[in-house]
Amino acid sequence: MTSTRIELSPITRISGLLSVEVEVENPVVVNARVKGTLFRGFEMMLSGRKVLDAPYFTQRICGICSLAHGLVASRAVEKACQIKLPPAVELLRNVLLGFELLQNHIRHFYLLVLPDYVESRALPFQPGGGGDYRFTLAETHRLVSHYYEAIDASLLCHQCIALFGGKAPHQHGIVPGGVAVSPRSDLILKAMANLDLINSFLAQSLARDVELLSHRYQDYFSLGAGPSNYLSFGLYTDPATGADLLPAGAFYNGTRHPLDLNLIGLDVDRSWFVEDDSIRGTQPAPDKPEGYSWIKAPRYNGKVMEVGPLARMVVAGQVPPRSSTMDRIVARAREAIWTGSLLAQWLPQLDPAMPKPQKCESTKLSSSYGAAEVLRGPLLHHLASRGDTITNYEIITPSEWNFSPRDKRDQPGAAELSLTGIRIRNMERPVEIFRTLRSFDPCISCATHLINQENSQRFILGTEPLPRITES
Repeated sequence: MTSTRIELSPITRISGLLSVEVEVENPVVVNARVKGTLFRGFEMMLSGRKVLDAPYFTQRICGICSLAHGLVASRAVEKACQIKLPPAVELLRNVLLGFELLQNHIRHFYLLVLPDYVESRALPFQPGGGGDYRFTLAETHRLVSHYYEAIDASLLCHQCIALFGGKAPHQHGIVPGGVAVSPRSDLILKAMANLDLINSFLAQSLARDVELLSHRYQDYFSLGAGPSNYLSFGLYTDPATGADLLPAGAFYNGTRHPLDLNLIGLDVDRSWFVEDDSIRGTQPAPDKPEGYSWIKAPRYNGKVMEVGPLARMVVAGQVPPRSSTMDRIVARAREAIWTGSLLAQWLPQLDPAMPKPQKCESTKLSSSYGAAEVLRGPLLHHLASRGDTITNYEIITPSEWNFSPRDKRDQPGAAELSLTGIRIRNMERPVEIFRTLRSFDPCISCATHLINQENSQRFILGTEPLPRITES
């Protein structure tokens, strides 16, 4: 049977460079290779720097999810310094993460997803629907109007982050040992006023628009299925109990399992890195014949995992363990609305008499980690240090899980798997591919890294796990 090979680039509208190469037969996708083509060096930059630099450097990885990196890097430093935060600090961090999640989810639907479904010259993007437009003229006008309103709504979220984080993006309110900004009463009232407008937009626009999209494109509930394995680090910490409001865990083989970070491994068989058993690490290999991506392949217990809002809900038992292009979009909207309701509860509970940050001048542990469920899924920072100096830093981001290449066992990544079996209606404009990949909310700025070869013995690759994440 004759096959056709299609390469599409870029897939991402923002957040780095993502490409995909698919093989199509009659006219169904039979094979896919998702490629991260952006080469970066943040982990290398951190080696030799002070541990307190980590939250500031890692936030520059991405302008959309910068706060998430600052939060997780601060947790890694706090664990190394054996610092326990008071509930008031955890609550304010929840508030900051909540607003960060809202600005992302609003932007994702309106700015990154919707242009694939709406035919309108009023949008500042080339239409991506390939002729598959199903909205009436009145519905199109309404969606375009909400597109521009979404810009204002996401701005309100960033204003709230700036109130308690100093600025946005790349806030400096979350610092190792606590928070740098006390939530004065006037700041809380301003945030509550902004949140009222945001929640009104979520209820009156986002919820209705996602419902309309899912009704008009019901067939997309049958497209884009992932690996049926889901991973979550747990979203939002309950300040009173320390438990996660959405629990951490892994779902595979039809069963929910407790989270064990030591089951996480990295594979570089198809990445542009070479594994060297003598140093147990990686070296860049841009000419590697079998490589096709700068993204590495994280695996959990050797399995390909899907991550993100839908995965969080599956692990929490809120939705059945199924995935599709439309399921991901609906899950993200549901999570945004839920987060808005949580913020309405949290803001009045903030204490203006916030404790000062605890000092983290010298690490007590040589190896530590920070982990959190953030906008697109689980984020892990692994910190190796000596005194107050970083000796190694390793980051595994949500988009690495979803957009990884194949591994040594020839297992395709979650996004690659989601494309297999999709029927293409128009080979000139294969919109089904764009819609499915964008439903994952790709962030390739976060997903691509360069490791410092000088200290690369710290990293174990292949089918073996990372160094055991223990406090030593």
